[in-house]
Parts: sequence; C-alpha cells; structure tokens
Amino acid sequence: MLARPLVVGLLSAVLQVALAAQLARAQTDSSQLLPRHRAFLEEVTLLIGEPEREAFLGLREGYQRDRFLDRFWQVRDPFPQTARNEFRDRWEANAEAAGARFDDLSDHRAQMILFFGEESRSFRALCSDVLEPIEFWVFDAIAGVRPNFTIAFNGAGRERSSSKIWDPTTGLSALRSRLRSGLVSDQEMVTLITQGCTRGDQIMSALSRSVDWAEVRDGLPLRPRVAKEWVAAFKARSTDLPDGAKTLPASYITQYPGAYQSRTVVQVLVSVPRAEAAIGELGKHRSHNFLIDGEVLRRGELFESFRYKFDVAVTDDDTSEPIPLAVERYLRPGDYRIIVKVQDLNSDRFSRLQEAIEVPNLRVAPKVASAAATPPSEPVGRLEFLDEANASLDGSTAAADHVVRVTAPSDRLLTDIIRVGAKATGEGIAKVAFDLDGKQILAKTRPPYSIEIDLGRAPRIHRLQARAIGADGTTLASDETFLNTGPHRFGVRLIEPQRGHRYERSVRASAQVEIPEGEQLDRVEMYLNETLVATLFQPPFIQPIAIPDGQDLGYVRAVAFLEDGNSTEDLVFVNSPYPLDEVHVDMVELYTSVFDGKGRPVGDLALADFEVRENGEAQSIRRFEPVTERPIHAGILLDTSISMHEEIEEAEKAALKFFDSVLRPRDRACLIVFSDQPQLVVPFTNSVEILAGGLAGLVSEGETAFHDSLVFALHYFSGLRGKRVLIVISDGEDSDSRYRFEEVMEFARRAGVAIYSIGLGITQRDVIARNKLLRLADETGGRHFFIEDADGLSSIYAKIETEIRAQYLLAYQSSQKGSKFREVRLDMTRRGLKAKTMRGYYP
Repeated sequence: MLARPLVVGLLSAVLQVALAAQLARAQTDSSQLLPRHRAFLEEVTLLIGEPEREAFLGLREGYQRDRFLDRFWQVRDPFPQTARNEFRDRWEANAEAAGARFDDLSDHRAQMILFFGEESRSFRALCSDVLEPIEFWVFDAIAGVRPNFTIAFNGAGRERSSSKIWDPTTGLSALRSRLRSGLVSDQEMVTLITQGCTRGDQIMSALSRSVDWAEVRDGLPLRPRVAKEWVAAFKARSTDLPDGAKTLPASYITQYPGAYQSRTVVQVLVSVPRAEAAIGELGKHRSHNFLIDGEVLRRGELFESFRYKFDVAVTDDDTSEPIPLAVERYLRPGDYRIIVKVQDLNSDRFSRLQEAIEVPNLRVAPKVASAAATPPSEPVGRLEFLDEANASLDGSTAAADHVVRVTAPSDRLLTDIIRVGAKATGEGIAKVAFDLDGKQILAKTRPPYSIEIDLGRAPRIHRLQARAIGADGTTLASDETFLNTGPHRFGVRLIEPQRGHRYERSVRASAQVEIPEGEQLDRVEMYLNETLVATLFQPPFIQPIAIPDGQDLGYVRAVAFLEDGNSTEDLVFVNSPYPLDEVHVDMVELYTSVFDGKGRPVGDLALADFEVRENGEAQSIRRFEPVTERPIHAGILLDTSISMHEEIEEAEKAALKFFDSVLRPRDRACLIVFSDQPQLVVPFTNSVEILAGGLAGLVSEGETAFHDSLVFALHYFSGLRGKRVLIVISDGEDSDSRYRFEEVMEFARRAGVAIYSIGLGITQRDVIARNKLLRLADETGGRHFFIEDADGLSSIYAKIETEIRAQYLLAYQSSQKGSKFREVRLDMTRRGLKAKTMRGYYP
C-alpha cells in the first residue's frame, strides 16, 4: 500500500459536494434575476461566499445588484492603487475561455480554467481494461503553484459536463474501469497502469506532477482574501430600510435654488420635528445625530450615490422649530428618481423619501420646488434660513459679487519663466494683482489677466496669489495656489464663505480638496466655529449651514481626512467688525536619530534630554514622542547609468530585500532610476510584488544626470507629511544635468526629506563626489555611506531600517520671523550621545 496517495487532486470530495449544493441553490434562487446577474452568479460560484450570495439575492432592484457587482470585484482588486483590476480582468477572460469550450461553468474542467487559465497541453488515457476514461491537463508555471503540474479528470470520455476532478481520498482504485470487478489496492493499480496501459509510465508521471490542493488552497494568490465586513458595510449604505425599522417622522422639500456651470443645484431639505429627534450625550456634549444615505437614478440605473452625516448641537435656548438637514447635488437638466434614507443615530429610527423629479435648466426656466410627503408629517417649516446661503448661487449677495480664480501649471516642476493667469468676475474690479511668495510682482487693469513671471533657475515651492482690487484699493476677492508641490499635496481650501463678509441667518460652505496621488479621501467635515455641523463623504463638498439665532458667526472651518487618518484644514473668518490679519502657525517638526559613542541607536530618551536652538535662539519643544510605529514614505533613487553595469544585478537584489523587510501595512515605498534622465519606475505603493516587478530587468545604460534626478525625486516627495526617507545610490558623478549642485542643495533644504546617500566605488581621491553625498545626508538629517561594490548594500539597508524605526519627533513653534533660511541645532544634555536631524529649513 502507498503511504499517501501519489496525487492529490485540486478539489476535495467535501468541496465538490459543497460546490454542487451551491450551484443548485444559485440556479434555484436566481430564477428571477436579470440575465446579466444570473451570469454573474454562475461565473463567481467558486469565489462568492454564502453571506455575499444571500446579500446579492436579497437586493430588490437591478441597479442595486449592479452596484453590488462592482463592489464585489473592487474588494478583490489586488492592487487598488492602479487603474486596472488585474484579478477581475484575468477571471473574466478565463470565464470567457471556459464558456467557449464547455456548456456551463459547473464542469470541473471549466472551473480549473477559471482558476488557472487554459492548460498548456492535454492528453487522454485510453485504457478501458484498467481505467475509466481520464483526461490529463498539464499546466506550466503559475504564481504560487509549483511548475509543470497536472490535473486528472475522471469520466472525461462520457457526457460533456460529467467530468470530475479525481478525489485522492478514495485512492487510485477509484480510477479503475467499470469492466474490472473486485477490489484493487493502490499498489496493484500502479502495477496495472504501468504494465497494462499504453503509455502507462507517462500516465503515472502525469499523476505524480499533480498539485496538492490542501497545500496551496490557503495561500493561493489566484483567489484573493476578502474582508468579511464589506457586505455589512454595503448593506448599511443601502437606501432600503432594515426589516422592522421604526419610523422617524420627517418632511421633505426638493428645490432648485440656482445653477452651477451647466448643472442645476438640487437641494433636498429634510425637516425633523425637534421633539421627535433623540439626543445623544457624550460627556457634557449633547447633540442630535443623523445619517443620510441617498441614490440618484436615471433611466432606471444608478447615476450616483451619496452619504451625509449631520451633528446638531443641543443648547439651552433650543426652540420648537424643526431641525433642518440640507443635502445638495449637482445634476444636469432631465428626469431622475431620488431616494433618501434618514437615520436618527440616537434612536435608530428611519425615514425614507422616494420621488421622481424633473431637474430644470435654470438658464431658461424659473426655479421650482416640489414637496414630498413620505412619510406625512408636520410642515417642513421655514425655508428662509437657506435664502442667504442660496443667494450666492445667483450673485444676489455681496458674498458672491466678486470672484477670482488663479490658474497655473501644476503637473510638472516649474522654473525660469512661466505664464500664469486669473479669471475675475464682478462689477467694479479696477485691476488684478499677482503676488509671488507674498510680494506683488505685477497688476493688470483689464482682461485677459495673464502674465509671465520668472521663478528663477533654482527649483523651489512658491505661493502664487491673485487679488481682484477695486478703484479705492481694497481687495474685493482673492485666490491662491502653490507651485512645485508635487503630486502628493494634500490640501483643502474654502471657496465660500469669503473672508470679511457678513452673514445673518445662513452661510454656504464650499470647499475644494487636493488629494495626493494614490490616496483615497475619507471625508470632509464642516464646522461652524468649533461645532461640527456636517460630514460629507463625496463631492461636491458644499453645505448650507444655518446660523443659530443670536449667534455672531466667527468662522467656518473645513477639515479633510484621508483613509489613512491624515488630515488638513482651512478656516475663513467672517462677520468681523474690522479686518483680521490671519496668522498661520506651523510647527517645525524634527525627526531625530540619536546614537551612542559606538554609533548604535539609543532609545528610552526623554524630553529633558534634548535642546533645540534656531538661529542660536533657544526654542520651547511643544511636542515630543518616539515614532517607531509612524508610517514611512521611503524611496530608492538608483543610478542605472553605464558605470553601474557590473553592479546592477546585486543592487536589484539588495533593494528588494530592503523593501521586503522595511514595509509595514501603513508604509509606502517607491523606486526611481536614472541615467541621462530620471524615471519613476514604481510610484508609492505598499506592494513588495509591484516593487519587485519594477526592479526586475533594469538595464544599465546612458550618462549620469545626477543633479536633475535628485530634484526630480525630491519634487516627487513634495506634499507628503511625516517620516520621509530618500536613499540615493550613486557614484556622485554628474555628466548631463541642467541644475547645479548648489541649486539642488537649496531645494533639498526646502523639501524636508532625509537623504541617506550611498557612494558606490568612490575612492578617497574623488573629493568632489564624496563631498556631494556627505552634504546631502548631513544637511537633511540622513547618513552617508561609502562602499566598494553593491555586495555591501544589504548591510547598509539594515542599518538604515534600524535607524528610521528608532527615531524621535520633536516639534516647536519658531520664534523667528522672516523668510530666510533658519539654522537648526539640536544638542543632547546627556554626555556621549549625538543627535542627527535636519540642519535648517526655509519657512
């Protein structure tokens, strides 16, 4: 007898039974589905979990199932930061291939095509005296599965859809022919196959190469793991009411207060009787809290979905007036169906509106409003509170009389002379002035408001502002943007309200958000003074806000959050009796490494161990913490010029080892290579697999544009916050750059990125090259290394990883004024310790 079966088939008997039952249920339950939804269920039988299938079948509308289908594939996307869903593309291509060859996807051969794609080659075992008909499929190497394995299908000679993957738990005797009676052991079957079948040795060899499903199933990359919570989250975003939901009395009015470009503003005002709204208490804070989920349908298909969260503070002087909740969408003229579900988060009661609307073209039609009574309740109450906020849509208030928008290139690094412009509207504009870094450079008295400005040769970040100025010299409106911030700038800017204007009953908060490349926006919160009013989860980020009676509006604040928790905000002061000078208070952050006399990182230090001076003046450290768990953005800038020909292969291996060891779930890494020009091979990602793909097959060729490549890499890092590390591997030579090294150094001081320079094959006599790499590291808070060849890279990467994981964050508010370079000195109060951080910065 064999100690274990020679072959383990791809699906166990248990899995076969479960699959058959699932197919039967799917065919029964899906009889009322649209053809495309039935085809989806059949195609994903091997992928879909029971909770997913039940949720899909429980949906009531076709557009809901379409949305589910998209989300189903989205959560299985192995690389969500890329435009393609590689897994879905491969699975659907395999499904098409399987469907072309088999009557239905329940055939086990079709299922193997779904997983692995089509076989490389196949053959049949025709040995009716010993075996039932068997079809062998041979696959070449597949990721995660050993190469050259074979799958055996029993019964392949009968009806087209009757083939089954052989189950090894039944032993080789299960393969015996129906013509052979009596029990036969596995060992006897081996003898019968090898001696009694044509090409018996080939049959046994094919069986021996079959894959063990039990070994590969759990880690199979062809079937990605999916978070279980996504189905519950999907159902929570639905506009369907939960079974047995309690009713929340509410009224609705849909109105069209104005136009925005070619679209019409659709405003749904939900009014909840204050007496019916439950109160949530957290400490001394008391509030009404509501969640609104909505869908807009056009021609029976989902046009868009939206979510809003409202927090209404409870005060001692609250009136009996209803609580207004305003939702806005921008839609083109036409017929729609809008569905809104309101949930009182403190009582778990619900209200639902479903209404057919005809969105007018406000450029040719008057404003209209419709009232919905779902469910019937008391009247909506006063709408006048929105009049002031809505007036800004048609320019009937001072807040919207003047608007200016600055335009400038933003997709590349800008130096020398560039052209910028501004669009300004409103009566009484005498001129538009342009300011660069706080200084006026030129003004134009009539459109087009377009000028050329000289940014200089050295690359740096600039603040560009355009101001619409009246005849009396007062600034009527302004707008600003930043140049050379790179693709990772994360910012939010309030377009409305406008600074210095007065608002009595309501204000329209409108924000624009810049999202870093490769990141996802989580939400935008709108505040009235320090009170959270509304949370918006998708654009447009516009929210009418009611001003409570008797309250002097001080400021409106917008805070944007990324999915990783990073945030940024903007604040606008209004209703001030006198002009306000807004002061931007930025904390200077020092990511610091500390070493003992032997060069080893030191932990367990306290605030008292550090002293900071800026331009020789002592600074008060406001924040101090170890940052071992903070996310890191790390990049490798690798020289691939012709001089690296002998080292490139070893450099690839060492870089991959670094990425594999340093990357944690919240970290990101990128790969930039350069010869006569820089190339971003892999943008910031958390996938070691993608980074490995970028490293594979690098070619050493061309001259060396070292300086230009440093600028390119530092610009790519611009806009990122937190711990940023650039590892530069080069011989320090430059033969083909536009920028001079001193210009590179100035840009590096402004970038705030710690540079770890590794000099490869630089002799002691190469003073200029060594000095470049030393200065880059020392002045940015990194370290420098010199090695003879790429064999030493792995040990250096290990040192870098240890150092960046054992740092401290010190933050202080600078006491200095002006825009010149500020020198930073960090000393240790304990003897024998040395601290490394950046040597200075530009404010």
